[in-house]
Amino acid sequence: MEIDSLTTNELTRFLELTDKRGAQILSFLGKYSKHLEAILDTEAGKEILMYDIERLKILADKVLGESADDKELAEYRYLKKRLAFEADILKKYNKHLEQVRKVVNVR
Repeated sequence: MEIDSLTTNELTRFLELTDKRGAQILSFLGKYSKHLEAILDTEAGKEILMYDIERLKILADKVLGESADDKELAEYRYLKKRLAFEADILKKYNKHLEQVRKVVNVR
């Protein structure tokens, strides 16, 4: 999965058309684009993500079956929060990217 990014023209036009909120949006996109690229655009990142998802499934079965020990329960809670964080970042990234494109293309 390749991370979508903005062109220089889109960035420039967006900054011309927006105020401080536009700069905050671009700051967010810049901050998290490298993070998402490392996770979704590299083999190592994809491998780690898939491992974590599979491990979470295994641990969820143990937790639901009430056979998880304290260590597994802690790992389950950690992975659940970490993967929710990654999903949230991706969702916000795509939302902000769409906002920029709407402003640039409408005006």
